[in-house]
Amino acid sequence: MKLLDAIKISATNSTPYISADPQTRQIVIKGRSLPTNVVTFYQPIIDWIKMYGTTDNEDLNVKIQLSFLNSSSHKRLLDIFEGVESLQEKGCKAEIEWFYKEGDEDIYAAGTEFLSILKCPLKLVKE
Repeated sequence: MKLLDAIKISATNSTPYISADPQTRQIVIKGRSLPTNVVTFYQPIIDWIKMYGTTDNEDLNVKIQLSFLNSSSHKRLLDIFEGVESLQEKGCKAEIEWFYKEGDEDIYAAGTEFLSILKCPLKLVKE
């Protein structure tokens, strides 16, 4: 079976840092998310999740630590989370941790909205 390569995308003023590592079985998305072309920006991580499901990996932890996200990013994150749900349906133990800072009502509200939509475990974590 093909080994999956790690992904690292550096943060900018409008895009988050992204790391996907099959050895640690972890995805991290951290920073501000308002890319000019959200579809293109998030496609590598969506493709990585699809490929992750074809490997022998048994679990996956997804950590989301955003300080801002626009509505287009919100939709792409939902696509990512649906990919994680698909992994779970194939027997992968998957968990999403949604981090928010005390007083950041927008990020907290986005996390609670995802929590109400998703079937896979999503944990709200106050930083």
